[in-house]
Parts: sequence; C-alpha cells; structure tokens
Amino acid sequence: MAATMWSSSSCVMSDIAEKLKKNVEYNTIGLDSKSYIAVDDTLLFILDVSEQCIISINTRFTAKANDDTDHCKAQTLVLTNPPWFDVDVLTLNVTGQLLALWGRRGVAIAELPRRWGKGGVFEGGKPKVTCRCWHIAEHFFVCNKRTEVAHVAWHPGSESGTHLAVLSTDNYLRIYEATDPQTPIQAYNLGPYKSSYYLMPSSKLLFSTSLGETAISFDFGPALTNIESSENLSQEKKIWPAFVLKGNGDIYMVSTTLKNPRVRNKVQGPLTMHPPAEDNYGVDACSVLCLPSVPPVLVIATSSNIIYHSVILPSDSTAKDDEQSELSWASTDQNNLYINPELGLYVYESVELPLTLADADSQEDSSCPIRLQKDPTTYTRYHCSHNAGVHSVALPLVYQLERFAEKEDSTSVIPLLQEQECIVEHLLCTRPLPGSPSAPVLGLAVMASTTGASLICLLSTWEFLVLPLVTSYNTNTPILLSSELRETIFSPVHQLHGEGFMQHIYQMLQRTTSTPLLKYAHPSDGTGPPPQHCLDVLSHTTQHLREDYIQRLDGVQVMIERRVRALKNQKDQQFIDIQQCLKEKEMLCHEAERLAEKYDDAYTRQQELVLRIEQLLQQLHKRLPVLSDAELDMKQELLACEEKLKCFRNSLEHIHTKQKYQADQMIVSKHKAGSEFIDRGFSADVDQLQLKKLTEVLKHQGNSIADLIMKIKSLKKQVGV
Repeated sequence: MAATMWSSSSCVMSDIAEKLKKNVEYNTIGLDSKSYIAVDDTLLFILDVSEQCIISINTRFTAKANDDTDHCKAQTLVLTNPPWFDVDVLTLNVTGQLLALWGRRGVAIAELPRRWGKGGVFEGGKPKVTCRCWHIAEHFFVCNKRTEVAHVAWHPGSESGTHLAVLSTDNYLRIYEATDPQTPIQAYNLGPYKSSYYLMPSSKLLFSTSLGETAISFDFGPALTNIESSENLSQEKKIWPAFVLKGNGDIYMVSTTLKNPRVRNKVQGPLTMHPPAEDNYGVDACSVLCLPSVPPVLVIATSSNIIYHSVILPSDSTAKDDEQSELSWASTDQNNLYINPELGLYVYESVELPLTLADADSQEDSSCPIRLQKDPTTYTRYHCSHNAGVHSVALPLVYQLERFAEKEDSTSVIPLLQEQECIVEHLLCTRPLPGSPSAPVLGLAVMASTTGASLICLLSTWEFLVLPLVTSYNTNTPILLSSELRETIFSPVHQLHGEGFMQHIYQMLQRTTSTPLLKYAHPSDGTGPPPQHCLDVLSHTTQHLREDYIQRLDGVQVMIERRVRALKNQKDQQFIDIQQCLKEKEMLCHEAERLAEKYDDAYTRQQELVLRIEQLLQQLHKRLPVLSDAELDMKQELLACEEKLKCFRNSLEHIHTKQKYQADQMIVSKHKAGSEFIDRGFSADVDQLQLKKLTEVLKHQGNSIADLIMKIKSLKKQVGV
C-alpha cells in the first residue's frame, strides 16, 4: 500500500520539485537547515518560497484510469496576507486546522480551508484555494528590529489548539491566542537583568547575546497535575513545563498553564546538570527536545555536532525527602498549591554525529547548527537535520526506563540500563567532504502508513527523497499471544538459552552508525570535487562496510556455525536417548500387561474370600448365645402382641356369649312375633333383613379374629415361644 501511495504521488511531487527549483535560487536559501514541509495524516504541505503560497498534496488520493485528474491531487493554498519575512519553519497544530509559518523576523498563521469531496481535498478539489492568513505580534516585531523569533511551538494544553508559544531573543516566552494575535495572554521573563539595572533594552540584548544568555530554543514536556481545592469543590488542572535552552547551555523550566491557577516558581533555573562540567556541556547549544517518556528525557544539541541525552529527575537536595521525591511530577502542599520540585538533568551519554564521510581527524572544522525533530510514530526516536544531511537517533533506554518504573523488583533491569546506548543511523549525507559546499535539508517530515513509517526529505536541490524507517531496536510493542503460549509450553531453561543466544546475535549485529544515502550538491561554478577526495570517500565507505557490516556478519556466521554444531551433537544424543526410551517403553508395556493379568487374578480371589468371610460371619452371628439389640426389641414387641391377644380372646368370648344369647332371644321373639303378625296380616320382611345384616357383621368379625389368631400362631413359631 505504501509503495502504491508513493508511486502514485511521485509524478506530482516531481513536477512540484521542478517548479520550486525554477522559482527559487540556491543562494537565497542560506546555510542552515529549514523545515519547509509539514505532514497531517495523509496531507503533505510544502512552502513555495518564491510565490509565498503553500502546496498541498494528498498522498492517498488516487483517481481512476479514465479520469483526467492526476493520480495524486495537488492544490495551491493562496495566502490572503502572505508573510513579509523569510519563513524558516512550518508548524501544524494538533487539530490540523491552523498552520504556523515563522522565521527570524515574525510569525504568521494560516487557517486551512475545509475539506470535502473525493479523497478529502480542500474545497472539493479546486486547483487554487484562498487561505486566510494573519500575523502574530506584527507591530511588536516591526517596531523592535533587534528582537527576533527564536522558536515557536503550539501549546499542548490548548483544548481548541489555538494557543501559540513564541520565544524571542529578548528572553521572553509569550503565549498568544490565535483570535487575539497582537496581545499575549501570558509572558514569562527569562532574562538575567531586572528593570532596576541601568541598562537600556538594546544594551541588555547585546550584552546577553555576547555572554550566550539569550534563549534560542524550547520544548514542552509532559503535563503536571495541579489540584486546587475550595470550600466545597476540588478542581484538577494541568501545568505544562517548557524547557528553555540558552546559548550557553543553561536550561530553564517555565511552568505554563492556560487556566491561570496559582502557580509558584513559574520560572526555575538554570537547572543543575549532573555530573557537572566546566564548559556546561558546551557553550554553543542550538536546539533542545523533550521526549514524553516517564521520566522525561531531554536532548540538547550543539553546533559542534555533539548531542547530550539527559534524564529529568529531582535533584539530590529533594531526593532525600521521600515525600518530595514522590511528588516530583505531580505534587500539592498543605494549601493544595502546586510546588515545582528542584529538578536536575542527569546526563548519561553524549553522541557525536559524523557529518561527513571523511575520517574523524578531518571533521574538526565541520560544524553546523542541528535542528531536532520528534518522530510522531514513537517517542523513543527523533531525527536531526543539518546542512550536511539527516541523522536518526533511537533511545532504547527509554523503553528500559519504563520497564524499570513498572516493575516492583527491578534489580534485573539495572544492568540493562547501564548497557543501553543510543543507536545513530546516518540516513542521508549531502556533504561527503568537509570541503564540499553546504547542502542544508529544507524539509523533514515523518508520514505513517499501514506498512510502516517513512521519512520525507526535501533537499537543497529541491528534490524529494522518501526513506523507509526501519525499527531495529526494542520498542514497547504488545506481547503476542503466541509468545505467552510459548512461555507456558517450553521449559524455563530452554527459553533462557534460546533468548540468550538470540540476544547475543542481535548485539553482534547491532550497529551504532549506518552508511547514509549520498546526495551531493554540485557547486554553482560547475566544478566537481578533486579525485583524491572522491577516493577518500570511497576508501572510507569501503572500510566502514568491511568493519561494521562484513566483519559483523562473519562473526555472526562463526557463532551460528558453532551453535549449529552444538545443536547437531545434541540432536544425535537426543536420537540415541529416544531409541533407549522406546526400548524401555516396550519393556514397561509387557510388564504392565503381566501385572494387569496378575491383578485380575488377585482381584477375583479377593472377591471369593470376601464372600466366604461374609457367610462365616453370618453363621457365627446366628450361633451367638446372647441376643442382639434387634432381637431383644423383637421379643419385647411379640410379648406386647401376646398381651393384646389375651385381651382379644376375652373380648371374643364375650362376643360369642352375647351372640348366643341374642340368637336365643331372636328365636323366642320370632315365634311370638310370627303369631302376632299372622293375626294382624303383617309380613316379616323387616325382621329377616335385620337378621341378615347382623349375621354378616358377626361373620366379618369372626373372620378378623381368625386371621389374628393365625398371625399370632405364625409369630410364635418364628420366635420359638
């Protein structure tokens, strides 16, 4: 996808490069690197210096084959009030709606038009679109000709993205609102002189410049938390520290905020640098950059091609107090006011950038200002542009610091912190020899895509160069599911040996420098470099390839061959062990079958013995002379039944007697009644019915009594009474 994107946009970019090359002369560029390009997602903005307009390219917009439009749509943004000064840098805000154009003599803001239509182009795809433009503090910079703009950046704490921070050479950091461009809403004094000193403003500026006390660059660090409490409410606000660099190498921290809380010690500095140096780590500082890590890492660049990496931590005076050290990045006192702890810069390494391809001895006179630029795809890497090319610097220490901060027991990470050095990649060289003419980089931007990040460079010859950024160092990528499964499946010893060997190979292949892409800028008179210089460049490059590439590969090859031989011996031994294990497995299978048969026989014999024991226990229990509890209960129950039977016999005898008496009485009464009934003419059906019913009742009672007697006899037989 990325290849298609760049192939489709190469035609328009080449046409634009030719147009810019015709309009702009090389002599009007200067010797310092610029930043004429900016990137917003898929939009590439290019400054046309001669026409004072902005060219926009949508790198993902492709048309159909039968469409008359170009494969990559390019539009020209015409500024209503173009800058009257020389623009050096294009800076885009977070929302992508405002574009700041600034140089040494002023600052301008261009409001980008709305986007709609196919591919999200401006104004539906018009070739030329009018763009509203206005100036920041125009009256101030016109009236104060000695005051120049040192650095400009959009304030990260602006919710609307319309606040712009401007650092000027009069040692003031001013914050402007885009809707009110002439009056700053905040101003911070960074100068060493107070108003009571007997110096004129122009004298102060010249004096501070001669001593290197003029602010030249700044960058915002990660936000700090401030909690303010009133009678019933507590409000949380953020304070954004700005680290300001002066020419003598001093660093000041300015606590900036857009909501105006009560902040103490708004300007602190100069911050103490550890370990201290006599020259304060160089008196020719030119740029500063703050990486938003935890803790933050501050990068200081000097014009002598040296870059210093330092970690921002509380100094020794505050580190002794546990509470102060914990509140180093977000703290409140008893009154719920923010307190800036005394911070210190702990320099842990310095890097010297090779600007040319000549030997190190011949690079003493090659020095130039370095422009630092963050990488939006990762905060562990930044880029350096200068008049000799482009360098990319990666800091694996940032990732290790985060691991150190996350883990409770981080003793195993401490040795890694001491061994993590930065990785410098020389991506582009435009000045191969110290005597070669300066060819500053006019633009540098990083554009991300689905296949990876790419670095877009605008050379002094008005050519576009796209370099892929390859991540060859550890980053904080999420752990894959396969890695977690591998940790659960493999043994810890196997995993330790495998990772150790791979880590050793990575360390052997890791390079601190790289061979850059050579782009030579021919002099205006048409003369080329001497043959001896060309031979020196070829010899240096060949030696570099042999030492940093071929020798490393040869060493890795030897290590891999040695590892292969060891693994082959282990594999042969494992095959022998497997054969032995198979034989033992077969023997164990036969033994298991024999034991299974023996177990079945033993189990059958056990069941027979258990059955015989149960029968024997039953016989013994029957022959015991003592009755059991159940038998005693049964005996008591039978005795109770026998007593009841006696009562039943007596009742039965009484019933028989009454039955006999009733039968006799019925016979007598029958004879008497018969004679009376005959005389009177009545029937004897009623007396016969009563007699039948009485006979049935007596018969039923007799049967019940007979059944009870039978049951009693059977119980007596069972008990043996």
